[in-house]
Amino acid sequence: MTEAVDNKCLNCGAPILGAFCHSCGQSANIHRFTVASFFTHDVIHGVWHVDKGIFFTLKEILLRPGYAARAYVGGKRRSYFNVLTLALLIIAFTLFVSDKFETSSEFVVRTSSGERLDDVVVNNIKLLLFSFLPIFAWCSRLFFKRLKYYYAEHLVAATFFFNGFMLLILFQKLLALVIDYDYLIWYSVHIAIQVVYLAFACYQFVQGKYSVAGAIWRIFIMLFFFTSICLVLLLTIYFALDLQEFAWVYK
Repeated sequence: MTEAVDNKCLNCGAPILGAFCHSCGQSANIHRFTVASFFTHDVIHGVWHVDKGIFFTLKEILLRPGYAARAYVGGKRRSYFNVLTLALLIIAFTLFVSDKFETSSEFVVRTSSGERLDDVVVNNIKLLLFSFLPIFAWCSRLFFKRLKYYYAEHLVAATFFFNGFMLLILFQKLLALVIDYDYLIWYSVHIAIQVVYLAFACYQFVQGKYSVAGAIWRIFIMLFFFTSICLVLLLTIYFALDLQEFAWVYK
């Protein structure tokens, strides 16, 4: 457990006398994230409790993702909705929109047995979610050592960024419901926006710990390294699933 610094609340800075802050109500003892605490406390708490602050958290994730992640890891958690619970909610809503409302043409990949790749993804979405987040967190810890965060704290930040990434996908799908678009051009633009968002989030996350040039080259190398690992993972999935048919279809 990490006690409030100089008897001040880590969330709002008010003086603390007792177990909780009299101003915002946050506990005086805020633990640093470890792998054990993240899964045994924060994940369980996020599944079984609903906190306030979901709209504030969404705004922060979109506009100030790196700053919000640092604030959350640093102890300012009272105003934020649980980020893992939020990730599951965004994924569920995105899949709902995709299944019920999308009517545009799409590029379909099938396995040798005829099963669609996107069906495989939906059936294993939790596994895929928890495979990319730990990789991103590991890359972040490897390249941003000056932050002096535990691995689990980088994992929390990665969850913040993942939520923003998924929100952009959700917005793209919702916008596609009301406009006609060229799939290839739209997809290319959307990927570019996602990459810019991740770079923007990472820059905010490390700002003040590195020079501008030092932060930029570290972010560039980190994202390249992360993407390379993901591509290897995707190629492994490609060969494991025996993907064969690639075609455009219309719903």
